[in-house]
Amino acid sequence: MNALTFTDEHQESPCRTQPEMDTSERIKAAREVLVQGLELLFGLEAGAYSEATSESGASIGDHYGQAIQHFRSLIGGYRSREIRYAAGSPDGRLGSDPVYASIATCDVLRALKQYPPESFARECRVAGGQRVNRDDLSDFTSTLSDELAYCTATAAQQYEAIRGICEQPGIAACSRLPAREE
Repeated sequence: MNALTFTDEHQESPCRTQPEMDTSERIKAAREVLVQGLELLFGLEAGAYSEATSESGASIGDHYGQAIQHFRSLIGGYRSREIRYAAGSPDGRLGSDPVYASIATCDVLRALKQYPPESFARECRVAGGQRVNRDDLSDFTSTLSDELAYCTATAAQQYEAIRGICEQPGIAACSRLPAREE
């Protein structure tokens, strides 16, 4: 599975509509998506991370930073079992500094290796209104495994937006974008 096929299969809602996977598969999928993100970062032309933008004005870095911030929120809430996706102020360096973003990605990969797969079966509380564009949600109960799948799907969607930026006429932002599987 790669990030791009994951997005194609789960376009409607990345929340909790994924087919049932065991936690080991979800961890593997998350790792693959994060590694693809690193490949994307290493394939960017100089300056493209913060300069190449979509029609909406969001840069590649904005999209990538949002994906990594979701994973960071999950890792940050792992021990307390309370996840707040939009808590605090966003880390602006994730959207502007590709070296910092690659370090943050490696930090998430290292953290995922530390936790045994069975620990993701634990319940957690997701602070409602914390997800982007979902102010109408109240707090709800989930599992760390389901939230890992949510983060993976969110990253895959952000990569699709980045692909769109890279494929715009006149933008030579990406020299090595992971291939889309049909």
